[in-house]
Amino acid sequence: MSIRSIIGIIIFWSIICTHRLIFYEIKGTICGIVTSFGAALYHALYVTIGGGILPAGIMIGCALLIRRNLARKRQRRQQQVTTVASREHGHQKRSLDHQVLNLLLIQSACYIVLTTPQVVNLLYSTASSTIPNRTADTLAINGLLAFVAELMLYIFPVASFYLYTLTARTFRGELIKVSRSLPIPGMRCGAIQIAPVDDDSLATHPRRKTHVLDE
Repeated sequence: MSIRSIIGIIIFWSIICTHRLIFYEIKGTICGIVTSFGAALYHALYVTIGGGILPAGIMIGCALLIRRNLARKRQRRQQQVTTVASREHGHQKRSLDHQVLNLLLIQSACYIVLTTPQVVNLLYSTASSTIPNRTADTLAINGLLAFVAELMLYIFPVASFYLYTLTARTFRGELIKVSRSLPIPGMRCGAIQIAPVDDDSLATHPRRKTHVLDE
């Protein structure tokens, strides 16, 4: 069943995005859907639903389900008679669960904040494409806004590492362990001890004799 679902999802998303191959064209310095308003409107709705509403809704829904499951697990733990070891283990699990929940909530908020400008700009560009005789200043402002919106859209994949580092204490700890275990050129692993040299050690390890040849 899972394999069929994966194949169906791949086929579905491959079909609904074929309009890019058909209607995209290059005119001057612009690459996009320029001549067909219907295709541009479909593309705007496609990006809004597939790239804005659907992922954000799934992330928020998963966060709410995780929060409900954590509340149920907490209630079951409170009803059970536990020992000291089991209480410590349960505390560690609750800490990890809360870190995952906080990470998912922050990711959802960042995704919504960073993708909303691109969705709004795409809808505005589609609606304003029917306005004739736009001035050069208007086109320049629209181009600047489109650049900023697209830049914010690309920030989210790059910011995932920083989100993990800032929100998850366990991730920070593992990152520090990995960083400390990396080999550093010019340094040996382990502590280096320096011991004083006495006469006995000099006797057991005599110096080498060096001969200097005179020319």
